[in-house]
Amino acid sequence: LTRFFLYTPLTPNQITVLSFLTGLIGASCFLLGSYAWAVTGALLLQFSTVIDCVDGEVARVKMLESPFGEWLDISLDTVVHIAIFLGVGVAVWKQDAIAAAPLLGGMLAAAACISFPLITIAEKTEEEGRQHAGWADVWLDNMVAGLTSRDYSLLVLLCAIAGKLAWFLWAAAIGAQVFWLTLVLLLYKAGRLRKSVLFASSPEG
Repeated sequence: LTRFFLYTPLTPNQITVLSFLTGLIGASCFLLGSYAWAVTGALLLQFSTVIDCVDGEVARVKMLESPFGEWLDISLDTVVHIAIFLGVGVAVWKQDAIAAAPLLGGMLAAAACISFPLITIAEKTEEEGRQHAGWADVWLDNMVAGLTSRDYSLLVLLCAIAGKLAWFLWAAAIGAQVFWLTLVLLLYKAGRLRKSVLFASSPEG
């Protein structure tokens, strides 16, 4: 796909938006609730994930990398996460009649919202973390890389095909809370949370 997009006039940011729209369509499919639509939504999410990997490669080859492009990528990724989590919650509610499913989907979406500013802080202080190179910094880098890679999309696809989206929903709803709490602790341990707060509150910041 990267080779294909390199021969098109599309910019990396436009490819990011294409990935975003594909992910939103996938999330909409989950809202319909049936097994077939859930699998279709999961396939579209996986395709969105593939396209999401292309924009960065195109940006590097064409030398079009920019801070705005990076911000746009992670921001739209977060919106897709939230939409998918809510969609999966509705799908599980309709398929398995689990009353708590919408609540679990909401918990996942809330965790994504909480994680977004924490991920932003981690990325803004990434260079400081590399210089310090403590164990907390290493864990932070690995966690952020894992989140931005959208690895969960394959798990969603497998669970959708197996008809076990409820398994993903329960595990992810708990794991997402552990994720953002761990981010807070690691940022604090590395001293990057306090410095970010001080920088944001200073007149120069």
